[in-house]
Amino acid sequence: MKAFYKELPDNYEMVFKVDANGKKTILLLTLGNLLITAVFLALVIALPFIYTPASATPRLAPDIYLFMFAILLILYIILHELTHGAAYKILTHEKLTFGITLTCAFCGVPDIYVSRRTLIIALCSPLVVFSIIFVALSIGMYFYDYYLFYVFGGLFAFHIGGCVGDIYDLVLLNGRFKDDRILVKDTGPVQMFYLPVKPDEECSVRSSGIQD
Repeated sequence: MKAFYKELPDNYEMVFKVDANGKKTILLLTLGNLLITAVFLALVIALPFIYTPASATPRLAPDIYLFMFAILLILYIILHELTHGAAYKILTHEKLTFGITLTCAFCGVPDIYVSRRTLIIALCSPLVVFSIIFVALSIGMYFYDYYLFYVFGGLFAFHIGGCVGDIYDLVLLNGRFKDDRILVKDTGPVQMFYLPVKPDEECSVRSSGIQD
């Protein structure tokens, strides 16, 4: 299977759609985001109360840490989408689209149909890259300045929670759609999944998924 197709091959039909702007999607992904973020934030907050290294003393005013967290969170959101874009660009060399809605920031390749492998790489890129960065920084700051540990640990919690949409797509691609024939049109907020359908099956296979 090629990395992408500019035209949908014959006999392919849309079999699933995830729409991040749909009311049901917003509700489910928001709940997932909040739950995951809350769990990891609780762990981050609790750890210094269990044990704090003697060397891990605050070195700055509390307001500076809050400001630092806010700035880094905004920067992270931008870099997260750019990382998706970098993976897509390397694998397809096609035009990207970036944007932000009331519910999500996004990156997509709206003019092509990407393979399962291409989409998995694009989805995993920010999840893996920023998990490594934030975990490494959190461990380092835990022994240096536990307020900075809160900053980077908090960023890690928001990162994992914010990846809930990517994680959902990865679950689909490694479960229900663990089929190398799958093609996906990723416009950013919407992912449409396509599979080859035999003529006698076309009436029975239709779009489904988290949508209105």
